[in-house]
Amino acid sequence: TSASTTATKSTPTVIVTTTAPHEVLVLAGSFVMTILNATALVDAFGADSAIKSALQLGIAESLPGVGASMVRILHVSIHHSRRLGSSSSSGAGDEQLVQVEYEIIFPLGNEEAADVVASSIPTSASFLKLSINQALAEASIEQFVVGSVEVPARPVLLIALSNEKYYRTRGLA
Repeated sequence: TSASTTATKSTPTVIVTTTAPHEVLVLAGSFVMTILNATALVDAFGADSAIKSALQLGIAESLPGVGASMVRILHVSIHHSRRLGSSSSSGAGDEQLVQVEYEIIFPLGNEEAADVVASSIPTSASFLKLSINQALAEASIEQFVVGSVEVPARPVLLIALSNEKYYRTRGLA
């Protein structure tokens, strides 16, 4: 008999499995949001899986045919830019910009679905804001409220080699 190692979806490590790696489609993109307590959100992101889950759910709920398990939040950071709202505010109580880098994973062969999602992302900013705020509220994370969202461009579509949680980019689709 052969043994396999499995892990839950929230484990941020490489998973060893007995199934062979397979190719997947990856939409890689980012967006910027204004939020009060931005530094606290960025600091808490690594330590609080509920924040990551709420961001995943918020993104998924704002896009057609996307489930939260398809979304990976890669990085959340303070974004220094003159765009998206008032650039003159820098006080402690003011909104700051946070950049969220994400990926949405589709099985290979779902190019049409991935293209529909990629096309809808640049026009989904207001619904993305509402969906993230709702997901944060449902997770009882009430200290963070998104004020606005800017989606700068259509995400990039990649083909990647996937082995559950670990994959590496092979090239552009």
